[in-house]
Amino acid sequence: MSRYEELEQLRNKKSELHEESLALEQREKSLEETVLILEEKISIAEYKNGNAARKEAIARLDDKVRELEERLKAMSKEPEAAAATKEVPQETAETAQEEPEESVVTVTALEEPLEAQQETADKQKKKRRLF
Repeated sequence: MSRYEELEQLRNKKSELHEESLALEQREKSLEETVLILEEKISIAEYKNGNAARKEAIARLDDKVRELEERLKAMSKEPEAAAATKEVPQETAETAQEEPEESVVTVTALEEPLEAQQETADKQKKKRRLF
């Protein structure tokens, strides 16, 4: 092989390697961009999932607030209803005596739930046994 042919082959090889290097560099940049895009998509998906969970928790809390407000309104109306039944005008009291009584049911809220009262009673019994 002549020196000219050898030089030509080396230049061709160099040219091929240079083109391959450019292609690899372009591929690397493309993959880096793809990685960044995928990381952003994952970040967005995590925010969506977190926000969805928070929205559900907020909805549950909103429901509970509404329920408790309704219970509070109902409890505040009960004393008014009881006071209204106590303040019966004398005319209606007299007619009530003349006519047969209608059954009136009043509901009174306990200060503590029944279960809490039973628990405190059980605790007191246990204390008595210890001494």
